[in-house]
Amino acid sequence: MHSCRVIRPARVLPDTFQVVVPASLSAGAPVTPEPGAAISPEARERDLRGTIQELERRLEAQAQAHAEELRRTEAEVIEAMTRRVEEAVSAFGSMVRDFHAQREDLLKSAEEAVVRLAVTLARRIVGDAIQIDDEVVLETVRSALGHVQEKEAVVVRVNPRDLKIVREHGSEWLSIVEGTGSLEIVEDERVRPGGCLVETEAGNVEAQIEKQIQTLEKALVERVR
Repeated sequence: MHSCRVIRPARVLPDTFQVVVPASLSAGAPVTPEPGAAISPEARERDLRGTIQELERRLEAQAQAHAEELRRTEAEVIEAMTRRVEEAVSAFGSMVRDFHAQREDLLKSAEEAVVRLAVTLARRIVGDAIQIDDEVVLETVRSALGHVQEKEAVVVRVNPRDLKIVREHGSEWLSIVEGTGSLEIVEDERVRPGGCLVETEAGNVEAQIEKQIQTLEKALVERVR
């Protein structure tokens, strides 16, 4: 016995069918059809348009976020650079002020050193002159006696080295202190060569060259400080 199978013609579906979109869905939102359902060209276009709009919104949001990040980064960089420039300017200003202060100190130190050197040279020159020229101590005694006010009793103290030459000019000293009761010339180790110390009842006149040099040195050093 033979069996047979009846083949029915396949059912042909229409090319398209209308998809009803519920009103609750937002306009332009992609539509997901039921499985096996065909999508009409209008639905494809609407779905594509919605996808494009969504991409545009995302791109715009990303662009805005990126722009905001750039602005924030730019502001931070500008602030950091400004702070560094200000710090550099401040440091440079401090260096300039320190330089000027050190320069002034160096100049003052140099001036003081020059003054002391000049005084040292002057002291040596005077010392050499005292050794070879008796006129130095004679001029010192003349100057000291010229300042004497009280002439009742006058004592002139000189270094032992200068005693002889000073006594040899005794008549000159008497003429300077004319009317004095007495004039005595004595030696004194405390008096430096070339200087003298005149004692009277009214007070003393110290005319030592070293003392004068020290006074001059002190005045010059204070002037340059």
